[in-house]
Amino acid sequence: MYEEIKEFVNKGQWNIVGGQVVEPDLNLSGGEALVRQSLHAQKFFRDEFGKPSKTGYVPDVFGFSAQMPQIMRKSGMENFVTTKLNWNDTNKLPTDIWWWQALDGSRVLFYKPMKDYTAQSISASEANSILDIIKDAGVNKGLLLYGSGDHGGGPNLTGSQNSYQAIERYNQDPAYGPTIKISTVDEYFENVRQDDLSKVPVWEGEFYFEYHRGTYTSWARIKEGNRKSEILAEEAEKVDTLGKYLGVLEGSPDKIKTAWVKILVNQMHDILPGSSVPYQYDVTINQYELVKNILSEVKNYGLQAIAYKADTRTDEGVPVFVFNPLSWERSEFVETNLDFEDDIENIRMFDDEGNELPVTILRKNGNSAIVRFMAKNVPSIGFKVYKAVNASEPSDVQTTLSVVENDNEYILENDFYKVVINLETGNIAHIYNKKDGNIDILNGEGNELHIYTDTGGSSWPAWDVVASELNKEPTYVLNDTPDSIEIIENTSTKAVIRVKRNWSNSTFIQDITMYPDVDRIDVKMAVDWYETDRLLKVSFPISAIAYQATY
Repeated sequence: MYEEIKEFVNKGQWNIVGGQVVEPDLNLSGGEALVRQSLHAQKFFRDEFGKPSKTGYVPDVFGFSAQMPQIMRKSGMENFVTTKLNWNDTNKLPTDIWWWQALDGSRVLFYKPMKDYTAQSISASEANSILDIIKDAGVNKGLLLYGSGDHGGGPNLTGSQNSYQAIERYNQDPAYGPTIKISTVDEYFENVRQDDLSKVPVWEGEFYFEYHRGTYTSWARIKEGNRKSEILAEEAEKVDTLGKYLGVLEGSPDKIKTAWVKILVNQMHDILPGSSVPYQYDVTINQYELVKNILSEVKNYGLQAIAYKADTRTDEGVPVFVFNPLSWERSEFVETNLDFEDDIENIRMFDDEGNELPVTILRKNGNSAIVRFMAKNVPSIGFKVYKAVNASEPSDVQTTLSVVENDNEYILENDFYKVVINLETGNIAHIYNKKDGNIDILNGEGNELHIYTDTGGSSWPAWDVVASELNKEPTYVLNDTPDSIEIIENTSTKAVIRVKRNWSNSTFIQDITMYPDVDRIDVKMAVDWYETDRLLKVSFPISAIAYQATY
């Protein structure tokens, strides 16, 4: 059959469209992944069929990133087709044909067939409606996706209105109106591009899909697995490439490709959004574990190769090699294992200029320990070497981080923020910005748990959240006294207050964390969730009034 498909492609009877490994979700997949969707697919099409796809084709995807025209053009595609925007629940597009423009100015010719991808008939009124919606754009050629549609199948050739013979009759009937031509999607675009397209409007940026909004949150574990896999793949490839450049490794492109293909396949637009069948998620979770094992090995060997070439000599103690895989200089607290020749008394940390750094011993056993310290100004895609010394005296480096308990409140504080936690509710009562005149960032208590009714509607509960339910006030606000609230760490490198509460059948644990010299407040929450038709939000009412935000 595969060889027959190749023959159909050669004859022009099978249209190579899509240019991606699968029909992926275009909101949750990362930019690097979207590029690789086309990198791998277009290479496959060239190798197997002698030509790449010219048309991006994602009829059933739930939203369209502003970067896609740029990615498609750089991947050899100049056209784009989707039908999903027909489902918008608020704003209907005034035309089905657009120039879609990315942030860099790249454009593709965009078409949205109004009859979705399951059209079963072509009556005169339907044909005229297809042309009516695009006439103001100066276009008189419309596109209909004709066939059995979802889950495969070509046109249904039975029935007086559906057969090829019926199409021939329509074309011979002057009363019918439009001429119908059976063609490929590529042939449609080649034909319409010969016309004057100067009136076709330009759409700049994202095509937001006004429906299936629940796909941003359904099956959060899968979304976490995808993102962590994407990050690990980038890190592994960077250090593997450096290891080869340094002449230490041969490189592992086949392993990296194997991992990436598993990531890309699981970005399919029902898997990643959380709208697939439960069995699929057993498969996907297993795939993510395989990805983690493959890439962790590649990353480990790459880091060892770089460290092998680095100058890690120290006058005393143990060298600590810290690599930054990001594309910008970074300062961050890191945790690492240390082994010394003798049993550990105390540990002191120094940077490459001899400056002593704050350090916390998290655990120690004989001559081994796990420590945390601040790695400052590690260069982009580069490293620094620090020195750990087994010392008789503890470090006396002080930081501005502190935790204080007053009446009915805990106060966390560093150089940047003063955070006040209400012991009666476990919520954050105030966040004072010390670098901006001690302005209170909050307008009400933050980190407050809100529970909403979430039926998901009657048709697509795995895909949807219902606006009328979420626009109401929360069904429950968890602002009663928590089961426990305690300081679980108060060291020179980290301060953590843990709030634990139970509600209904579920348990919530929130760790409110601050570090010295870091202008960020972390709230890490673990939820053991056993609720039905409920949605959880964490509320942070801010005092600023703004209509745009930059992330």
